[in-house]
Amino acid sequence: MRTVLTWFGPYSIRDILTAEDREERLGRSGVYIWEEETPDGFRVAYIGKAENLWRRQLEHYWYQLGSAYLLPGRYRECGEDWGLDLSSPKVQETLFDLDQFSKLVAENFAYINSVRIHLAFTDDTKVVEANLIYDLQPKANTRGKKTQPATVVEFEHHDRKWTEDRTEVGG
Repeated sequence: MRTVLTWFGPYSIRDILTAEDREERLGRSGVYIWEEETPDGFRVAYIGKAENLWRRQLEHYWYQLGSAYLLPGRYRECGEDWGLDLSSPKVQETLFDLDQFSKLVAENFAYINSVRIHLAFTDDTKVVEANLIYDLQPKANTRGKKTQPATVVEFEHHDRKWTEDRTEVGG
């Protein structure tokens, strides 16, 4: 199966959430790639799908600021990765101490505002997302990286501006 994807971006989260025509232009189904900044440049960090790309990015914004998502240690003063492990006494302490949690929210804010987001419109979101995850092996995706998807897609990417340096992907 061959699929043509036309990519738009990179955008910041602010670009997407505050675009004047966001509902008309971005309220469609598609896939997206998040690139995060590393000391060596950018790398594909996460790939997702959505029935409404604008709404999904808004959800990501809320979850990231709420500290429900992984936060790389390089964005934290303490240098440690953040993960929402409620069995961890350290995580519990952070979540229920206003000063610590406020600091974590600020660190998440810095992270999400550094992410570059790329969008492609498609109705076949499940198959396209599965193939992109398998092909690009993004670090933050926890499923779909080991087994080739049932329906294999050969992509023709138009206007691709995301990094495809496989030495950095998933590292």
